[in-house]
Amino acid sequence: RKTQLAVTLQQARLLAGAYSKEFAARLKASEAEVDAYVAFHREYDTSAARAKIEGLLRRVRAGEDFATLASMYSQDRGSKSRGGDLGWFGRGVMIKPFEDAAFALKAGEVSGIVETQFGFHIIEVEERRAQAGGDGKPSEQVRARHILVRYNSAPPDPDSPSLTPREQARAAVEQEKRERFLEEVAARRRVHVAEDYTVGSSANTPAVTQSAPTGGANGSAKSAAAQNQTRGTSATTRAAPAKRTTRRGH
Repeated sequence: RKTQLAVTLQQARLLAGAYSKEFAARLKASEAEVDAYVAFHREYDTSAARAKIEGLLRRVRAGEDFATLASMYSQDRGSKSRGGDLGWFGRGVMIKPFEDAAFALKAGEVSGIVETQFGFHIIEVEERRAQAGGDGKPSEQVRARHILVRYNSAPPDPDSPSLTPREQARAAVEQEKRERFLEEVAARRRVHVAEDYTVGSSANTPAVTQSAPTGGANGSAKSAAAQNQTRGTSATTRAAPAKRTTRRGH
């Protein structure tokens, strides 16, 4: 609806005008607030998945064969049948948290728990090498296996596929706090939608009327551009859009 769009535009401009360093800390979500949100929104709860990956990590560190455990328990369908084998890969192929953990390991080492938007991973690097790239310069590569335990449910927010469930919960809490903040400021400034505002007008700026606290003086809301970029992801651990967990044909 035109009126709803006008209100949305006004809110964006109002937030841009009122938001400052003074309010930044107030609008951040605390760990306690995120915990409380997760407690009432169980789709963000990752405790069962974390408990499972912690148990598998203990078994790996106790000496059980990594490939066997991956074949039995990994939830990455692309590599499970190969004992979690991801083959050789260089930098820029895997998603960043996974890549950072893998390239921090020496040959024969096993990582701790690595969390990505897909779930919890344990990584074992089997070999490392320097391979000449297209420019003739050596490029570092690793050959690794991993065990993946996915979250209990799919990421609940399809618009934020690169965030873990807890990060999504934090974003939801902060969004709620921003909305409450907007309502408080709007109520304090008595912001109203102008009746003659036309959506899509050439000025592209909604008319806003503010009643002064002590009289009838009028003002206008400051304008600002607000953009929210989202990213898509592809298969587990590979970076989007053309980088995949499994090789083509597997």
